[in-house]
Amino acid sequence: MKDHFLFFSPEIFVKIEGGKIYSYPMKGTRDATLPDACKQLQNDEKEICEHATIIDLIRNDLSMVATDVAVIRYRYIERLETNRGPLLQASSEISGRLPDGWKSRLGDLLLRLLPAGSISGAPKKKTCEIIEEAETSPRGFYTGISGYFDGNKLDSAVMIRFIEQKGEEFLFRSGGGITTRSLPEDEYNEMIKKYMSLCVESLRIEEGRIFHVEFHNWRMNATRQELFGVTDKIDLRDWIDPAGSITRTKCRILYKETVEQVEYHPYQLRTIRTLRLVNSDTIDYRYKTADRSELDKLAALRGDADEILIVKNGLLTDTSFANIALWDGTVWITPAVPLLEGIHRAALLEKRELVMGDIPVAALSRYERIRIFNAMIGFGEIELPVTNLIRY
Repeated sequence: MKDHFLFFSPEIFVKIEGGKIYSYPMKGTRDATLPDACKQLQNDEKEICEHATIIDLIRNDLSMVATDVAVIRYRYIERLETNRGPLLQASSEISGRLPDGWKSRLGDLLLRLLPAGSISGAPKKKTCEIIEEAETSPRGFYTGISGYFDGNKLDSAVMIRFIEQKGEEFLFRSGGGITTRSLPEDEYNEMIKKYMSLCVESLRIEEGRIFHVEFHNWRMNATRQELFGVTDKIDLRDWIDPAGSITRTKCRILYKETVEQVEYHPYQLRTIRTLRLVNSDTIDYRYKTADRSELDKLAALRGDADEILIVKNGLLTDTSFANIALWDGTVWITPAVPLLEGIHRAALLEKRELVMGDIPVAALSRYERIRIFNAMIGFGEIELPVTNLIRY
């Protein structure tokens, strides 16, 4: 719906054809590239319980509007091809026969079946009460249904994987099912896989050389394990061809469980003479992802300054794109708690060219100069006096 929402749904709500109603609940997903993915999906106790619960619920729902309701196929495995790789999905097929005259009562029929059992859980009345109490905002059209009816056939889908527009902002909605057998860490990781934007590594290539590749490998593999639960190691040298990069080039690696995209972009060093202090006590960018929306909002507050310097809980952190270090007359000090633990920062700390420490805004007068650096910018290439910081 233009200027309101957009959704992608792999899940059918109901189909009606030839006087029969069909439902195809989907519960249980696996990355098809994992070893024994099909066996894992078939034997997962939590997935088995969740699927059985929803099948029983959908069967009961269809019995309110149809007769001869039966499960035709149970927990069959489908392979779905997506732009991020193949997935295995466990589905079932349930059908029933509609009474004569159902076309004239189609609206009432659909209302009796709503909300979709696959997104409410069971028992439906109680789980809907829990959802209403637990969620902080109304769902609106999210997890509703849409479809088409040509006078004889109906096809409809549950509106999941949902992007909602609110003014100039966009809200992505997604969800998952839990049971008493659910493990919180597994549910969290599943949610991350569903909605989190791609993670990023940005590497400097120049004169055929990849800078700090070991540090990039370490951070990428640590992120893959923490967010996606994978433990195999990736060496980015297997994915990057540095031979053609003579001038400074940014190699942008997009990944989740594995590398999904490799990009090469010429890099131009920015000119930064002034910084504006901008406060945000809630920003969280501990993982380097393609979603920079919060950073971009803060960067828009720079006014006539060249760049921002983000203050969190009274302490200096980072600019919108780089780490910082301040010179106190003796040593270069970098914030002990940056927004992002940058690659170049890690390399400088290892060589003891930096020391870590808290840098309160109130103590800025103790420092003389500030350097801005990241994986693409050498230490000392961007330097300015602390007096060029513009206060709130």
